[in-house]
Amino acid sequence: MVKSTVISIEPRNKTIHCYSSVDSRRIKHAFTTFEGQFFDGNFSMQFLKALDELGKACPIATNNINIVLPNSAVMIDFFDIPTLNAAATKNNINLTANALYKNFSQLKYYYFPIKQDKITSTYCLSGVKGDILNALKAACLSRKFQIKSITFNAQSILNSAMIFHPKMKTSACIIIDIKDKFTTYVFGINGKAVGYYSLPFGLDILNSAKVVSENTLHKHDVAEKIINEEKSHTARRDEDDEENESDGDNDFMAKLAKELEDGKYSEGSESKVLPDYLQRPAPRTKAELICENFRIFVKWALLLNRHVNKFKANFKPRAVYVNMPNELGFLYNMVNVEKADNGILFAPVCPIREKSAISSDIELYGALNAKQHINKELDFLY
Repeated sequence: MVKSTVISIEPRNKTIHCYSSVDSRRIKHAFTTFEGQFFDGNFSMQFLKALDELGKACPIATNNINIVLPNSAVMIDFFDIPTLNAAATKNNINLTANALYKNFSQLKYYYFPIKQDKITSTYCLSGVKGDILNALKAACLSRKFQIKSITFNAQSILNSAMIFHPKMKTSACIIIDIKDKFTTYVFGINGKAVGYYSLPFGLDILNSAKVVSENTLHKHDVAEKIINEEKSHTARRDEDDEENESDGDNDFMAKLAKELEDGKYSEGSESKVLPDYLQRPAPRTKAELICENFRIFVKWALLLNRHVNKFKANFKPRAVYVNMPNELGFLYNMVNVEKADNGILFAPVCPIREKSAISSDIELYGALNAKQHINKELDFLY
């Protein structure tokens, strides 16, 4: 008996997945590809075709369909508004969002508080175009599929992680889901996804026979420069006297932004120091080589953590939870040796004993029983 089915759309490799729970113990997974771009003029027909193909390859719980949207289909924003009652809050958020987004009336959205006091509340709002939802609903209806929930990739990844780490429901966390050719970062607060980021590479760089330069993978100079410049700034500030210390971080960041915008550092800037990966000794073993390439993922996690630490809600993540094959588990000890410098612990999302069917597709597994983690306030279906 098929208990639940997840239909997921992944534009990064142009695939549509069917992921079904069979008899509570077995998972059946099939996928097919689609042509064109997500939700272009031809996507509805592509989606219908995919449903028919997947129905032949994978059992489907027609009365319990859970759809996972791609992150790229979902907008996330934050609003500071006066602390009011529920009705006044909804009206205030509508007024604020309508002023910011000319097409806000076309969005299906939900919102939730991430920080509240007696005066001001910070809300996170997530929205998706109503046209996308209507097209997917119509396609499922035409195949007599009953949709039970509609979530998105980042929230589903967080749902999976909460199964193994229940404390995420009341804390902040960063999750890294490393696939073969791309990587997803998720930032969660109290069990709700409030941010995501994607990198166009994944396990492929950990399988490389040499140290990978991120310049060859994608344009990332700003990230490397900010890390090195902030370290230089911290060192200089510690050595300066009180007069120099009076210069604020805002002045520093404004100067840095101007130099980055110009495409170079100013003359005499101490940021010309070599990046960290060029200051470390060359890897001597295969494990050291893999760890050196893994530091690219670590760097982006630390950048996100740095941004979060400056965020208004002031939530400090408990840890960075990484989803990758069990055979790479040695990387946690190697990276956590530098915990004092990194300021955060790296840990696995799934215990090693868990089946690969879960860890390899946590963005799908987290939507199988979405109702355990989300209610109507976190569901684009309602």
